[in-house]
Amino acid sequence: MEEIRTFALMLVFCAAAGLVYYLLLPSGRVSETAKGVLGAVLLFCVLTPLFSFVNIEMPAFPEVQTENYAENGDLLLAAAERAVRQTVESVVRQFTALPCETEIRMHITEDYGIEIEQVRLIFSAEPEDGETLRQALTQALGAAPEVVIREAD
Repeated sequence: MEEIRTFALMLVFCAAAGLVYYLLLPSGRVSETAKGVLGAVLLFCVLTPLFSFVNIEMPAFPEVQTENYAENGDLLLAAAERAVRQTVESVVRQFTALPCETEIRMHITEDYGIEIEQVRLIFSAEPEDGETLRQALTQALGAAPEVVIREAD
């Protein structure tokens, strides 16, 4: 009931404000333009209750599905992990064609910054230019990655 009363008051005030606005304007083309604007405002006011029935929820990062953080519901860390993972993959592709697994650990600091604790790259063989790869990753990430070579079974 309170919502209907509030809606009616909003319509009355919009109409009164529009009438005062319309009466203060000179006649002619400006008045015609003002009528169009006032009509649009009143139409918006009338349609406002319909907007409350429409539930539009857009997730901030709909495509983010990461291993570690998406399960906990921490969207900020999930997005940061995805960004770090993409950076690592692009740097690795520049230096080697070897496939690698990436393990990332990070946390949110007290001032809401993101701190990378560990980036671990697991290769099946030693990359061709491993030292240059490590330096490029350190420069791109701001943290030195741990590069592990997995022993063949």
